Amino acid sequence: MSVGSVSAWEWKVEGAETVTSNEQHPEFTFAQAGRYKVTLTVRNPYNSSTKSANGYLLVVPSGDLSAFLPFNNMPEDAGPNAIEVSAVGGGVTFTDADRFGAAGRTATFNGSSGIKLADHAATNFGTGDYTVALWMKSSSATRMMLWQESGRNGSKDNQTWLRLNDNGTDRQMRFCIEDGVGSTFVNLGAPAR
Repeated sequence: MSVGSVSAWEWKVEGAETVTSNEQHPEFTFAQAGRYKVTLTVRNPYNSSTKSANGYLLVVPSGDLSAFLPFNNMPEDAGPNAIEVSAVGGGVTFTDADRFGAAGRTATFNGSSGIKLADHAATNFGTGDYTVALWMKSSSATRMMLWQESGRNGSKDNQTWLRLNDNGTDRQMRFCIEDGVGSTFVNLGAPAR
């Protein structure tokens, strides 16, 4: 959105890899996921101007990614499956800044709300290896569910979940994997520093 009589553009995108372009509207393909700094210098025969934005561009891996919710002002799956997402409970806002200071890139929950992904084959993990990653901040010591994948809510029902402040003493964080035979729990007993 450069203004004035611009005759040249110099783009530099830096992060896990660096790419450049002299096109007005370049398109880049990245092999490495991560946050990228974007710098644009515009010129004309009389003047030049440069603007940089740290962490402006977020590149997510798409190979084995099931879902990715960046919370850019809305609950939306930006991953390769574009799974339908809905806010539950009416108390989710998307105005606060994320850990990098970018406004509108975080979800704030009121304690009785959540985000729900529609059932999709990509999130039915089966018996293979998988990773769940999230970044959250809370000042509450109340037990809360951070993530859950479940068919039903009961014992031996093929579910996995991650809970914060599970009992407030020896289970500050608890991860559960459960199938039709039984459950396996991983407990973190002390607050992370």
